[in-house]
Amino acid sequence: MFWSRFAPTLGAALIATCTAFAGESAISTQSSEQDQVLPVSEGENLPKTPSSSQALGTLETPATHALVMEANTGTVLMEKNANQPMYPSSMTKIMTVYYALAQVKQGARKLTETFVISENAYKTEGSRMFAELGEHVSIENLLKGAIIQSGNDACVALAEGFHANERIFAEKMTQMAHDMGAKDTCFINSSGLPDPQHVTTPHDLAIISKRLIQDFPEEYKLFAQTEFTHNNIKQGNRNPLLYKNMGADGIKTGHTEKAGYGMVASVLQGDRRIIVVVNGLNSMNERSTELQRLINWAIKEYDSVTIANAGQHVDHVDVAGGVEDTVSLVVKNPIYITLPRNHKSQVSAHLVYKKPLLAPIDPQVSAAKLILKVPGKADEAFDLYPEKAIGTAGFFKRIKSTFGRIIYGSNVGKT
Repeated sequence: MFWSRFAPTLGAALIATCTAFAGESAISTQSSEQDQVLPVSEGENLPKTPSSSQALGTLETPATHALVMEANTGTVLMEKNANQPMYPSSMTKIMTVYYALAQVKQGARKLTETFVISENAYKTEGSRMFAELGEHVSIENLLKGAIIQSGNDACVALAEGFHANERIFAEKMTQMAHDMGAKDTCFINSSGLPDPQHVTTPHDLAIISKRLIQDFPEEYKLFAQTEFTHNNIKQGNRNPLLYKNMGADGIKTGHTEKAGYGMVASVLQGDRRIIVVVNGLNSMNERSTELQRLINWAIKEYDSVTIANAGQHVDHVDVAGGVEDTVSLVVKNPIYITLPRNHKSQVSAHLVYKKPLLAPIDPQVSAAKLILKVPGKADEAFDLYPEKAIGTAGFFKRIKSTFGRIIYGSNVGKT
């Protein structure tokens, strides 16, 4: 059973307690019925657990804004002004790329289709992919120009190609960001050129970046490409971490005079993905050094642990009035937690459900909660589901079960 196959990762300190509750989410204060060992194994990295509302740790940084997130669990490891507005500069292009890829995925366009470089796109200030006026450039190459070469002209061409007007494109970007949960973001243009109203937060940029990595895993590989040539002009990727041996695979730098030097970085080490957002640094060198320091700190001080894999059985519970007297509770989605490496032995868990479950049993409806207590974090609750459907028993079977529970405290009279 789930409780008895305890891996040595967290030691025998992770104790499970089964308690009853009076509703789907109301936890009872009744005493526990049993103490059992909860098995935990390291590994899987799907982002299914809820994130903590507060950072697990603290770390000083010269950045004006910063956030370090364990992407697998959404847990924030450290933050500085993470929900305060800032100018994203070219980090805006992460959302520009996401929106364009979403349109392609929905069938609105194909990557092989071309957009014409307008005079507006051609004359856009700042970094460029050097597309010529009137040139027909494929969406795929415009994406490469925006991602690898940080081309503002490529972004404007994408915006005008999808919506004819860059301002409309930016409004669509903003709405899509809000739909993701990036509520404190407002895009005025597609490139990140300075505008007093063009703002986001480290928290929002982390959300957008995480979604891009999850939703477009193949296209995301473009962010790891170190160079791209257009019109015989070869330019290198501005991401300094791609040239380090540390597992970096994206995402985007940014710089303007007002914003300072910033970047969203992603590093994959084994099954762990760390996303770091910084802004307001003083130079490219300081940006690179600080990103490496924050990433190394996150990997050294914290770990991501698998509590249960999808489909794993957690326990058997009694069923009242059903054609069967018990049902297994299973995990639908993998359960992961992030915690300090020296706190693994302090994690505890208990199972909460209304005892007994009443037939009919629907496997699509949550029947219990697995509550995890992690040091320094709010309790985290995960839904558990019946393994299968159980119909309502006939009259005499229900009578036998009822008397069995009254007399013996469990189901009897099995047929």
